[in-house]
Amino acid sequence: MSPIREQLESIFAAAVSAVDPRAAILRQCRRDDHRLVLAGTAIDLGTVGRIVVVGAGKAAAPMAQGIEDVLGDRLDIGVVVTKHGHRLPLARIRLLEAGHPVPDEASVRGAAAVLEAVAGLDASDLVIVLLSGGASALLAAPRDGLTLADKQAATSLLLASGADITEMNTLRKKLSRVKGGQLARACAPARVVTLAVSDVLGDDWAVIGSGPTSPDPTTFVDAMRVCLRYDLLPRLPAAVTGVIERGAAGIEDDTPDSGDPCFNRGSRHLIASNAQAIAAAAAAARALGYDAVVWDRPLVGEAALAAEEFCARIDELSSGGRRTCLIAGGET
Repeated sequence: MSPIREQLESIFAAAVSAVDPRAAILRQCRRDDHRLVLAGTAIDLGTVGRIVVVGAGKAAAPMAQGIEDVLGDRLDIGVVVTKHGHRLPLARIRLLEAGHPVPDEASVRGAAAVLEAVAGLDASDLVIVLLSGGASALLAAPRDGLTLADKQAATSLLLASGADITEMNTLRKKLSRVKGGQLARACAPARVVTLAVSDVLGDDWAVIGSGPTSPDPTTFVDAMRVCLRYDLLPRLPAAVTGVIERGAAGIEDDTPDSGDPCFNRGSRHLIASNAQAIAAAAAAARALGYDAVVWDRPLVGEAALAAEEFCARIDELSSGGRRTCLIAGGET
């Protein structure tokens, strides 16, 4: 291995270590006798009935390990969904694997298990939601009138269209019974605390995992705009097109917005982010003697085009003759 490759791998490793999901949980959560602290939020366990842990994402398994360490025998019910091949040993929380980036039948079973775990809770109960990148595909609960095949086709078209993650999630939320704040609605009247590892630049809660516990600022009209921008309507399954058209006309119920009472007892906390990974990478690069340049724009869109832009920027920087390391974050 060349010295430069070794250095680049060490820079990348520093970025990954900075956002280690289990470590992030353990840094920010603890249980002291009758008090539970979740990312700065203190909860008197004497007032709490059942504690339920649910979650989804590519980091769901290590996050679940961390919360198991914190809660111990105070955990009553737990189920999280991660990507196929990302299994880790858990003692109390049920771990399911499902498809990513395109949902599969296991994604449907995973969403059903999560919704079952939070069904029938009361106001004394506490739900801890562990959220990370990939949750959109891993939790598939098709809206009434849609099938998994409909959602798979829509996801595949979005992935090939060049739409960014915000645009993709704008549409996907409207095809789901769990995204766009609908998991929070399913948990009500229980208290809901969401802990997230964000791979979304800007850390928009409505975008992370398609915002299952966050108010949805988008509407069916916004979803229609995405479809028109990428000429998706003629290619989407008829059932999906029908939902979008009826929703834009005000016939279908929209996802809950910030005025919905299901969010009154919820809080959301970011425990690790893309920005933290970028900062750690930049620090590691500087320690190796590089002039670390953080690209002030997200790396998004179709991967080949994003790579061309990234490489062009490298060429610009290298013309100065300095040892320069270009660092960017995003999702393509």
